[in-house]
Amino acid sequence: CADITERFGLSKREQEVLMLMAMGRTRPRIAEDLVLSLSTVNSHVQKIYRKMGIHSNQELIDLLEELR
Repeated sequence: CADITERFGLSKREQEVLMLMAMGRTRPRIAEDLVLSLSTVNSHVQKIYRKMGIHSNQELIDLLEELR
């Protein structure tokens, strides 16, 4: 995950959100786990998508599988 963070220039918090997304957590669950508001999680997800050049959770999963 550190390689992905460095490659795409993700912040530490974005890395935490990404790891939880990769584990299949929903956005509400991520908000609960990280003690954030849902809107903050949504903002982090949108930044992750933009930085990684993707548009959906399925694209994220596909990309992570490619990078393994």
